[in-house]
Amino acid sequence: MRGRIVHYNPNEGKGLIAAEERQFAFGISEWCSEVAPAINQTVDFTWDEQNQITGLKLVDAQVMAKEKLNQFASTAGSQSQVAAVAIGQIRNRMGLAPMVVAAVLFAAWFFLPALTINNGFGYSRSFSISDVLGIQLNSSSAGSSFGFWAFLGLVAVAAPWAAPWLRARWASLLNLAPLAMLVIAFIRVRWQMHALVSQAIDAAGQFGGASAQSMMKDMVNQMGAELGKAVSFGIGFWVVLLLSLALAIVGLKRYFAHT
Repeated sequence: MRGRIVHYNPNEGKGLIAAEERQFAFGISEWCSEVAPAINQTVDFTWDEQNQITGLKLVDAQVMAKEKLNQFASTAGSQSQVAAVAIGQIRNRMGLAPMVVAAVLFAAWFFLPALTINNGFGYSRSFSISDVLGIQLNSSSAGSSFGFWAFLGLVAVAAPWAAPWLRARWASLLNLAPLAMLVIAFIRVRWQMHALVSQAIDAAGQFGGASAQSMMKDMVNQMGAELGKAVSFGIGFWVVLLLSLALAIVGLKRYFAHT
């Protein structure tokens, strides 16, 4: 049996071993290792019908390391088998190609740069699609946080994974969710840009009247052209767009196939 020394008195040569929620007393006479007994040592031992220890030896550190390595390998192997079964079930439900597309889309949605803003005055920042959904524009910079719209984006890229498990006919249309959220993401950016321009025009009208407001509109037109140059699409936008379109086509085909 494998146990651990929880008490040992070197003066008396006696101690206790804890194993399987029990305790066994031992004496130095049963000790069969060259290293002296000590608390917290792991030991192997045998005992007789009276629960008296008849043989006791220290477990070598290399033996323990090998046993832990074998245990880890066994656990990892069983977990990999479970993962393989789960992936196989998902592949059977989704189809191999849609599953790969959905997986790449999920990664691109959060990690690939989709939009870059560079105002030419030292401010430059790239945003993933998830960041674009949480973007907050102001007159000097742009920031992003994981809020309501970014959470909806997470739900949208997860929707194609849920679609095959739902029996309703409309479930196939969940494959259109990433494309819909992609459109919403850039509508929000355009809306915030329009709001900034409107605020600038209104402020000019309050302080300078109609003439200042007219001048501001001319300036806004020039600013719009410069802003168009400051904003550029990154590889993440095109990857997400193509993959979202692919999933949308799959979803529409499956939806109309059940008519």
